[in-house]
Amino acid sequence: MIKQFNKNTYLAFIDICGFKNFMKNKSTAQEVLNDFYQNCYDLMRQKITLNSIVISDCAIVFHRIDNDTEKNGLKTILEFVKQLNIIMLKSKYNVLLTSSISFGNFNYNKKINLKGMEKNAIYGDAYLDAYFDNENGKPKLVPGECRIVKNEKYLNKINNDLQKIKNSSNFVFETSKKHIYYYWFLNDSQQISELKIEKSNAKYIGLKKIYNDYIK
Repeated sequence: MIKQFNKNTYLAFIDICGFKNFMKNKSTAQEVLNDFYQNCYDLMRQKITLNSIVISDCAIVFHRIDNDTEKNGLKTILEFVKQLNIIMLKSKYNVLLTSSISFGNFNYNKKINLKGMEKNAIYGDAYLDAYFDNENGKPKLVPGECRIVKNEKYLNKINNDLQKIKNSSNFVFETSKKHIYYYWFLNDSQQISELKIEKSNAKYIGLKKIYNDYIK
């Protein structure tokens, strides 16, 4: 059970790509959702500082900050995104995801009771930034992509945390004007140029093969 939360933290909004196509077959859609829910749950048990809220074909994952784990929040979120992407890509239907990560205030209220309705309330710029980037961000996210939103208000914090990660791991990032892209399937930044050429002409099915080739 998720406890109430109201702090600045890292949050990821993760969405299943092409779910409308999976919905053309009820049993297929159910299998995809079951895999998504179960894998989110299994990974969450390994990442005890993370909480997730899974709604239909998307997941909201946030880091519960305390004195011992605050410095690892972004890295923990990125590791979760990588592991979930790999597991879903290797699942029966080779599912691709899009992931938007943001830092800011996140407010989760366990339950609001209204006449005839009960609702868990979700607020805060961390959630809004990640949600709007995933749904309407420009350039549009390509299936399989993960990126961090560069909110100017928190940019120093984000950059400092990224630098710590770069100094201690082989995570691959690329910075653009509005985003920092995280290449969860690469081990070397020199692979980015080759990847962009491969992706430029690839459609959904082709992208699956490209990502699989890199993570082998």
